[in-house]
Amino acid sequence: MRQFPRIAVTGALLAVAVVCAHAQDAPANPPIAPFNNFFVALGNAFSNVDLLNARFDSTKYDAIAGHGYSIGAGAYVPFGRALFGAEYHAADFGFESSSIGRTNKMNSAYWMGTVGYAFYTTWQFNFLGFLGVGEGTTKIVVSDRNGGATVATNVDPLFNDILSNPGFSSTINGTYTVIQPGIGIDYLMLRSEKSHTGVTFGIRIGTTISPHRTAWTYEGRDVVGAPDAGPVGSFVRLTLGVGGFKLTP
Repeated sequence: MRQFPRIAVTGALLAVAVVCAHAQDAPANPPIAPFNNFFVALGNAFSNVDLLNARFDSTKYDAIAGHGYSIGAGAYVPFGRALFGAEYHAADFGFESSSIGRTNKMNSAYWMGTVGYAFYTTWQFNFLGFLGVGEGTTKIVVSDRNGGATVATNVDPLFNDILSNPGFSSTINGTYTVIQPGIGIDYLMLRSEKSHTGVTFGIRIGTTISPHRTAWTYEGRDVVGAPDAGPVGSFVRLTLGVGGFKLTP
């Protein structure tokens, strides 16, 4: 896990070097409009779990990891040098089991609309900056192998009461807002000089901001006294997709 960002950043630096080399070859690769890109993405993800783990500790659960892998998909289309698109990403933060038979797991997913700008392009490279804004959900499932009572829902339940009385299984859902600024490089591999469509390889480096506290619900009721657990921190993603361009007459 710790090696992944280092490897990806090294790849980004190599890609930048290739872009610079192409920049020196203006007749062969003159600047043109950016190409379309439809891709899948694999990367790392971080979540703010410090306050959440304090609650888990007080109710006899093991701490959940604040890092995991994410997988997603996205696309963008150019209008001049402006890029408009959308992305969806899902992350799994693992499963924990305590010595007394209590288990907890957490996953998160979000979508966002994106707007970007292609700072530099060639026939086969887009070097871009982007900003994504959207919404997401975090799902926490807690359980006890011994079963027992669950929290009544005639009033808004307390977060700690749900953890203390999960029954065989209880699910708490949280919603949050997400903002992601970042930069990226996409390479379009073409089969020949006459090809306009090919396979794309790319990398994204950026940061995730969750400006508002996570709002939690349990069986249709708002949860009272719940901690924040939104996505945070830097990310590195590798992308693989299909892209292309249309030559103007």
